[in-house]
Amino acid sequence: MNKLIAHSNDDRFIINLYGLHNANLLRKFIPKQLTKPVPLYSDRKAFHYEVAAKLRIQQTEKRARTKQKRAATAAAKKAKKAAAEPGGQSTVVTAEPESGDEMVHESEEDLDGGLEDDMDGEEVEEQRKRRGPKRKRRKV
Repeated sequence: MNKLIAHSNDDRFIINLYGLHNANLLRKFIPKQLTKPVPLYSDRKAFHYEVAAKLRIQQTEKRARTKQKRAATAAAKKAKKAAAEPGGQSTVVTAEPESGDEMVHESEEDLDGGLEDDMDGEEVEEQRKRRGPKRKRRKV
């Protein structure tokens, strides 16, 4: 079995001072150099200004894109509204069958496409009896 962690005798320990209820007592007894936070960047203010400058550029670009999208959406809504008005210019395409292509149906049975069941009235009643009475739903 390979060891992933090699242990050595070291006098350093990691203590989460913020996770304990008596952290203030620990800070009193542990030397200050061990409890002070380690900075991520040596010049914090310079790093802050650098990141802020990058974010200003990104925000300016984002605002320009948003402005373009907003203008496009407004134009689309305006065109849609103009088309919906009675005096607006709108094109409606309707397809009318030619005189020879029209179908003539003899009865309504031809129109339903044969979806009508072939059962007579007695069979329908028997099926309803098997299902049982309809239940009324209570309003809550």
